[in-house]
Amino acid sequence: MVEVAVKDWFEVIENMDNQDYRDYPAISKSDLDRIKKSIAHWQAPSQPPTADMVEGTAAHSIVLETDKFHRDYVRSPKFNRRTKEGKLEAEAFENRNKGRTPLNEDQYHRLENIYNAVYAHPIASKLFEEGRSEVSYFWEQDVYVEGQFHKVTCKARTDFVTEENNILVDFKTTRDASPESFAKSVANYRYHVQAAWYREGWYRIHGEYPAFIFVCAEKSEPYGVAVYTLDESSLAEGWLQAKADLAKYAFWKATPELDRVDGYPEEITELSLPRWAFKEN
Repeated sequence: MVEVAVKDWFEVIENMDNQDYRDYPAISKSDLDRIKKSIAHWQAPSQPPTADMVEGTAAHSIVLETDKFHRDYVRSPKFNRRTKEGKLEAEAFENRNKGRTPLNEDQYHRLENIYNAVYAHPIASKLFEEGRSEVSYFWEQDVYVEGQFHKVTCKARTDFVTEENNILVDFKTTRDASPESFAKSVANYRYHVQAAWYREGWYRIHGEYPAFIFVCAEKSEPYGVAVYTLDESSLAEGWLQAKADLAKYAFWKATPELDRVDGYPEEITELSLPRWAFKEN
């Protein structure tokens, strides 16, 4: 039995540096994803961002913080570094743009198209019209596991909060924004856990549950944009999974260090094939 009790402490920080947020010692949704796999995976050092992740971050920046995007990123021409002149041009470009992330012509063009598609969409554009981007918030929960309460500090960082403070908007780039494909992405990447986690933290601070809306933009022609919410059963399942992950963390934290199991179960575990692998009779 796992129960979660409300605590009085909370904090909301706007314009918090992203690295400061990541370094803040609290459990986030991405932590829950790793904890679900194992505590060892949660403890493992973070891997360098992939090219797709870098471009995804840039897409968030151009859509949510356009002025900041133009400060932090720069369109990079091609340089022929095999020639002396090309090397000098590249060096001069890098010196002029120290601290900025270069994007090649294809990347920059793709990001501009994503931006234009989002702000041409009648609903997505209005959602981003008035409000605050990148709002970080922190709260404490008491997680009840096996007869004891364990205090856990939690955090979330929503992409955008509308002016009325009642809608959290999450921006996703994707290869396929169709309802069928994005529903699969929700399940595969646990976006329902994210929605439930963000809503629960917001409720504990503001006293009411916000709506949670996904704005999805495709990364190639025709740069389709779709807007989705999750039904109540999906949100409820997301919160159940979040509580289970949180309980796993709290149980591990409360276990004496010598008795902790960080990785996969150490005993022999019986497996069953997933349902799709069985041939129908």
